[in-house]
Amino acid sequence: MPEATIFPNAHDFHIDTINHYGGTLGRPPLDRLLERVSHGAIHDSAERGRDAPKCHPETRVAVQQEIVSWIKHGDRDAHPARILWLSGPAGSGKTAIAGTVAEECHREGLLAASFFFSGFSQSLDRRLRGYFVATLAYQLLQHRSLSLMRDVIVSVIEGDPAILHKNLDEQIEQLILRPLRMAAGRASRGRWPTVILVDGLDECDVHPDQRFETKQDRQSAKEDVHREILTALIRATSDPSFHFRIVIASRPEPAIHSIISSTQMVRNVFLDDKYTPEKDIETFVRAMLTKVGRDYGLRPNWFAQHIPRTLAKRSSGQFIYATTALRFIQDRTRPPHEQLKRVLEWTQFDASEGNPFAALDALYARILKTSPNPSLAAKWISATNGRSDATIVAIFPDQFKKALLESFPGETRYLLGSLTSLICTNSNEGQIFSLYHQTLVDFLGDRGRSGDLHVSKADVVKFNKDRCHSILKNRGPAEGTISRPGDLDDFIHLFCKDMALFIDPSRELHYDSGDVDWWWANIFPGHREARVLDVFIKVHRKVSCVQSEISPPARP
Repeated sequence: MPEATIFPNAHDFHIDTINHYGGTLGRPPLDRLLERVSHGAIHDSAERGRDAPKCHPETRVAVQQEIVSWIKHGDRDAHPARILWLSGPAGSGKTAIAGTVAEECHREGLLAASFFFSGFSQSLDRRLRGYFVATLAYQLLQHRSLSLMRDVIVSVIEGDPAILHKNLDEQIEQLILRPLRMAAGRASRGRWPTVILVDGLDECDVHPDQRFETKQDRQSAKEDVHREILTALIRATSDPSFHFRIVIASRPEPAIHSIISSTQMVRNVFLDDKYTPEKDIETFVRAMLTKVGRDYGLRPNWFAQHIPRTLAKRSSGQFIYATTALRFIQDRTRPPHEQLKRVLEWTQFDASEGNPFAALDALYARILKTSPNPSLAAKWISATNGRSDATIVAIFPDQFKKALLESFPGETRYLLGSLTSLICTNSNEGQIFSLYHQTLVDFLGDRGRSGDLHVSKADVVKFNKDRCHSILKNRGPAEGTISRPGDLDDFIHLFCKDMALFIDPSRELHYDSGDVDWWWANIFPGHREARVLDVFIKVHRKVSCVQSEISPPARP
C-alpha cells in the first residue's frame, strides 16, 4: 500500500529521528541487572524444562567422563587449557552432553554459571549477546562463596548504568573480573565453583531488527558476534582473578574454529567415531523400543533384535535421527509396529550418495508428507522457527503465531497434527510451534536436501506478506481462531506494532480506505499518543506518503 496507506491522505510528512528514553535511572542496580538476564538460558530454567536434552543412561559415557575429568583435574595436564571446546555436526548430541554435564557439575557444586543459547527459543534474549554477561554475573552472585561480588556490581551499575549495553569486553571487565578481584582479596578461592558452561554458541545471532543488503552481510555480522563472545571469554581466562574453566559447545562453524585454532588455551573434543556414537545410539534405541513395548503392553520381543543396530547404522552418528524416529514410532497415530515398519521402509538409501544426512533427510521428508498439505506445513515451520530477518514471526508468542497463520479454526491441528515427532503442538503447555531440533529448518532451507519441500527466505517473506494482507483485509484474524477474552486486543497490539514489516506496497489497489476506520477504532482506544505515532511510523517506513485531499480519520 504505497499510496493508499493505512493512514490515508497524509502528505508532506517526514519522520527523521525518534528518541525514546526509558525511566530506569532511578531503579535499583540489581533490578537493572535482572532486566538483562536471560532466565531461560540457565541450565535448570523452566523454559528449558524437564525435557531439555540429556544423555540417556549408559550413553555418551566416555565423552562425559573426559569433560568432567578435565573440569576437576585439568590443571594436572602437561599443557593445561582453560577452555574446552565440544564440537560436532548438527544432531550429534552436543546440547544433550552439555545439559548432562551441567547437571552433574551443579550437583557437585562445580557449576559457576551456564548459558544455553537457542536459535529457536521464543525468548529473544536466548539468541542475543546483549544478555550473555549479565546472565553469567547474576549466576555468580547466587553462590555464597562469591557473595562479595555483589557490592562491586552494585557500585559499577550505579556509577555507569550504561555498562549493561557496552561491548562484551567491557562488561566482563566491570561486571565479572573487577568484582572477582575484590572477592579474591577478601575470601578463599577454595570453595569457589569451577566451571562456566556455554552451549549453542553458533546459535547466537544478530538482532532481528537489523537489516542487511545481502545474505553474506548478515552471515558476516553473525560471525562477528561469535568472534566477540569468544575473544572476550579467552581474554577473561588470561586474568589471574578468573578462577574458572569454560566449556563451550557449538557446531564447528568457520569463524568459531578460526578463533579456537588461534589460541593454545583450548582443548578440543570433537564428537567423531572415537566416542563410539553408533554403539551409544544402538543402546538408546534398544532401551526406548523396550519402553514403547511396555507402554503399549506388547511382548518383550515385539521388535526384531537387529533393528536397533540397523537404525544406529543409518544414523551416521546423529542422535537426532534416532530420537526423531522414536518420537514418530510413539506418536499414537498408528500402532507402534506399523510406525516402526514405515521408518524402516522410508529411510533406506544408497550410502554411496556420500550425504551424512541422507537417512535423516528421508525421514524428515516422509514425516512431513503425512501432513494433508506438506508444502504449507513446511512454510508454517519455516516462518515460525527460522533464524533470518524474514522470520520475525519466530519471536512472537505461540498464540499470536496461531492466530496469524490460521485461515480457519483448527487449521493448526489439521496441518500439523501428524507431525508431532517433529514439532511440539501441546497447546496445554503453551508450546504449539516448538521444534525438537534445528536440523529440520536446516533441511527445509537447503533445496538440495529437501527438494519440493524447500522453503527459501523469499518464500517466507511472501508467505508473511500474504498472511499480513489477509489479516488487514479481513479486519483481524479468522473468526474462531481466538477464543480467550483479551487475546484479540493483544493480537491487534502486536500485529500493528511489528507486522508492518510485511505490508506489501505492490498491493495498493487491494486495500480499502474503509479498513482504516476499523483498524483505527480497534487499535487506539485507551492507548497513548505515542502508540499512535509508533504505528504510523512503522507503516510509513514501508510505504510512500503522498498528497491527498482527505484528512486522517479522527480518533473516536
